[in-house]
Amino acid sequence: MRNIKNIVIASLFTIILAGCSDITDALSGIDNQAQKAASGITPEALTIRSINIEYKNENFTVDELFTSILRDIFWEYDKNNDSHILTVKGTWKEGLFEDYELQNYPINDFNSDGKVTVTLEIDNDEILTERTKVTMSLGDQVIIEEIGEKAQKALYKAYLIR
Repeated sequence: MRNIKNIVIASLFTIILAGCSDITDALSGIDNQAQKAASGITPEALTIRSINIEYKNENFTVDELFTSILRDIFWEYDKNNDSHILTVKGTWKEGLFEDYELQNYPINDFNSDGKVTVTLEIDNDEILTERTKVTMSLGDQVIIEEIGEKAQKALYKAYLIR
């Protein structure tokens, strides 16, 4: 009888310790995401978000661009040598990529699951056009992936038609 109690107690401790490992992993993931989110509001990131863009006689900031063309925005910032990298993640908003063949997909799917990731590289307060990257996915399927001037113009155009 005493052996059974010891086995039960040992089993409970094993289960609790295994659970602690899962909790630790989950907390580590949450902390990592929090650090990424915090990087998007650092003074450097805020300076980049205030960079002025001039396109077709319109002036707007990086922040205004993304807050008007995406929903549920998440900013990430990283510095790589002399370049600054701003990653903007959000949900698709009507008007974005209207020149693309999207009619094969239900529009409601894009409203809820159309995830857009934009990566901008900035050097000397200038967005490096050739390094601009835009990806839109629906679930696990990448629908649009553009790099360079075409990607950048798609974003600016969406801003102008909003």
